[in-house]
Amino acid sequence: MHPPHGPHKIAANGQVVVPKDVLNAVGLAAGDSVYVQALEDPPGAVLIVPADTAARWFEAGRTGASQSPAP
Repeated sequence: MHPPHGPHKIAANGQVVVPKDVLNAVGLAAGDSVYVQALEDPPGAVLIVPADTAARWFEAGRTGASQSPAP
């Protein structure tokens, strides 16, 4: 697990900068797509998932694969 970064301010338009080493760690770059979800557990947490990872999770769910997605 990588150490947390921050705090980071949220801009007036809702944007937040994700540190480059975090992007590199998950294979993201400028222009890539992500899914964002507010979590209930733990309260107040936000999950950001690369779109290609989310697509694999969705496919695994549709096919009944026993692979359990881990955030």
